[in-house]
Amino acid sequence: MFEEISYAIILGKPAIFWGGLATFILLVITLSIGFAIHKNLVNIDFKWHKIFAFTTALFAVVHAGLALAHYLFI
Repeated sequence: MFEEISYAIILGKPAIFWGGLATFILLVITLSIGFAIHKNLVNIDFKWHKIFAFTTALFAVVHAGLALAHYLFI
């Protein structure tokens, strides 16, 4: 079941690839927001950094869970 989800082809790539890409993009956004707040480059409320951090962690756990489940439940 996990293999079907993880390796379902979406736009020519497996779903796990898109999950990893989304996780990486969220990580870059989270880092950018934190850096911009720290350096006072923009006036963004800190709550957005926390929201993106939580979302990034959630995506990372799901992404890693699908990847590991494939090898643990063969």
